[in-house]
Amino acid sequence: MLPLNINIKDHIKRYAGEVINPHSTIRKLLVIPLVVWLVVYFSAPIIPASIRPPIDVRTLRVFDLTLFRYLPSDALGRLACLPLDLLGAVGYTIHMAWPFVFLAYLLWRERWLVLPYVNCFGIINCLGLITQLVLPTAPPWYFEKYGFSAASYALKGDPAGLERVDEHFNISFYKNMFYNSPLVFGSFPSLHVGWPSMLALFIVFEARRLKAPVKCFSVFYVVYISLVVIYLQHHYVVDVIGGMVYAFTAYQLTRPRSLPPASYSSLASSASLSSSSSSAITKRYLTLEEGGIRKDSQGVHSDDSDLSVDEMC
Repeated sequence: MLPLNINIKDHIKRYAGEVINPHSTIRKLLVIPLVVWLVVYFSAPIIPASIRPPIDVRTLRVFDLTLFRYLPSDALGRLACLPLDLLGAVGYTIHMAWPFVFLAYLLWRERWLVLPYVNCFGIINCLGLITQLVLPTAPPWYFEKYGFSAASYALKGDPAGLERVDEHFNISFYKNMFYNSPLVFGSFPSLHVGWPSMLALFIVFEARRLKAPVKCFSVFYVVYISLVVIYLQHHYVVDVIGGMVYAFTAYQLTRPRSLPPASYSSLASSASLSSSSSSAITKRYLTLEEGGIRKDSQGVHSDDSDLSVDEMC
């Protein structure tokens, strides 16, 4: 029989209802990791130091020395100059806005990815925060100022290399930003690298409508911010690697599976043609009917032959 009741748009809605529906239970549950991270992160300063573990000021530095026979953070730090400082400041500025820019794009063009993305963003931050609370570690700038002396939770954050940018422009933007940081001793993993790495995974492998230049930029930015955080004395190389591993782990835990991007794109493209296709099928049916086609209880047959409609088409 002829498929006269094709409606691909309804099929898409049924298939992706839980993903697109803003009132679904799944949506409410998937934002929990993000909410937990925000609450715990900004509550970190009120956790009593007496119940928090001692701060490790040695392991990360020794790991980099063992891996490279020298310290990349020290080597890049010796290249300090205003142009590189400004490039670093730009990298940090992009870092703060980049996740929200991509979220805005998803809400505009690829809404079905919003839930996996928000869930992934919450999980990578929760994983990073748990690690930083259980295994607090000192960044490179701490060693430059205090060596291997015991660190205290009372110590405020430091902008390190970004302080030179503040001094050049006679401002205190980065100083205030890091001074008021709720979590000072969270060198490992580097979420400055973890966020862009997670974004690159979504942009390259999931965002179907973004063009190649945007995908290439997302990968380039991961390399760029990795060099920036090492140059500015904010992280060791092991922190950078850790950020990438955490991003990959969170992505694997949350990447879309129920609605593959290729299938979604294919169905969406088909849906745009559904009305014209249905019209064409109806027109063909009416043409055959005028030529002597009739329906009976056994199927659709011609008055003058035993050929079925499918065979005649």
